[in-house]
Amino acid sequence: MNRALGVLPVFSPQLALRMSIPLQLYARNFASKIYGASKKKRMPLSPKRARKGFYKGNGCRSEGRHTSKGGFVMDKEKLLELVVPDMSGFKLMPYVANATPKQKYPLAADLYREMANKSAQSAQ
Repeated sequence: MNRALGVLPVFSPQLALRMSIPLQLYARNFASKIYGASKKKRMPLSPKRARKGFYKGNGCRSEGRHTSKGGFVMDKEKLLELVVPDMSGFKLMPYVANATPKQKYPLAADLYREMANKSAQSAQ
C-alpha cells in the first residue's frame, strides 16, 4: 500500500474488531510496536525473537538421534517405559459410561450440620 513511502498503515483495536481479527492476534502481531524493550525482555522467548540457532522445541523428550543422511535412529534406552500394575482382579472399570446418572453432591454446610447432629446425639 504505502510501504514504498515508508508509511505503515495505522491499526487500532477498533479497526481489528471491524476487520474481524481476534484481539489476541492483533496484540501478538503488533507486539513489537506496542511494547517497549524492557517489556519484551520479560516476555517468553520464542524462535521468532531469538538468534539464528535457537530451537525451542515443544517439551518432548528425545528418543533417539538424527543421522547425517537425514534419518532417525531410535535408542531403546531412551524410550519411555510405563509400569502398569496388574488389574485382572480389580472390580472397577476404567471409564464412566455416559448413561451413568448424575449425583448431587452435598454442600459443606449440609455436611457440617450432619456432623453437628451426630456429635450432639453422642453427647446425650
